[in-house]
Amino acid sequence: NGGGMRCLVRLCGVDSMTGVDIAKKVVETGIERTAEEGLSDKIAFVNANALQSGLPDSSADFVYSKDAWCYLPDKQLIIDQAARIVKPGGKILFTDWIEGEGLSDEEAQRFLRLMKFPAIPTLAEYAKMLENAGCTVKLAENSGRFRPAMDCYTYKLKHQAAYDAKKLLGWDDKAYDKLISDFEFMLKLAKEGKIIQGMFVAVKN
Repeated sequence: NGGGMRCLVRLCGVDSMTGVDIAKKVVETGIERTAEEGLSDKIAFVNANALQSGLPDSSADFVYSKDAWCYLPDKQLIIDQAARIVKPGGKILFTDWIEGEGLSDEEAQRFLRLMKFPAIPTLAEYAKMLENAGCTVKLAENSGRFRPAMDCYTYKLKHQAAYDAKKLLGWDDKAYDKLISDFEFMLKLAKEGKIIQGMFVAVKN
């Protein structure tokens, strides 16, 4: 819904941004919230597949994504699109949920089913994709933010948001217990460093 773009424009001095999302409702909400904040002259939205956005070649100073590419089956394709859109010397900056160290096949499959991710690469695999797209990788590291985020989410579901969660689940105690179990599983992966948030910065050659 453009929250990241509004933050970058309002707080970080970015002149203008264009967001792309395949979900019409997300784009409509983004347009509405951006108008409410008086930023419609600086932020635009495109309702399209990110792999077919129609944005011009070499037209952006940077391409930015926050924890979104994990839902795409072919990460190389989205990175190639980012490299196509950004100007030479421009930057590709993104974070994503990725595989850390020691993740078993069984744990990976359960995590992918829970999150409905088609696949999760490693730091090295994402870095290689950026290089394949003609970029120089400046940063590829664990942000260290996934564990505290999962701690927060799990605590809220157990305490602050328990009522809301149960209401959304139709007061089904078994469904709520499964939800808590799933989040505790992901929290365990986070604490063991098996799932992390990767942070990447690359410059187009």
